[in-house]
Amino acid sequence: MISAVDTPARKLRQQALDDLGLRRACLMAVGSKGSKYHALKGLRPGFFADDLWKHCQEAVDADVPQVVRVSGGHDGDGDPVPGVRVVDSIGVAPCKGVLR
Repeated sequence: MISAVDTPARKLRQQALDDLGLRRACLMAVGSKGSKYHALKGLRPGFFADDLWKHCQEAVDADVPQVVRVSGGHDGDGDPVPGVRVVDSIGVAPCKGVLR
């Protein structure tokens, strides 16, 4: 997971992931004003979701094949990115056979 948070907030974000049972999730922090482009380009994920249009644009620019903007109850702080679908939320469904 890539998050635009500073060091103190990174620890809180990692704890939240741990509390959700995602202890094996790796959290990469790029700073509170940081760009996610280089992390996305290097990691080459198949899917990316964010609430900010600028990060969605960075994902498109980094050639992420599927990019979604999660509305987050705000306007995304920028202009919509063509081809990026907007959803209200991303639900988490249980997966059979997943190790925790």
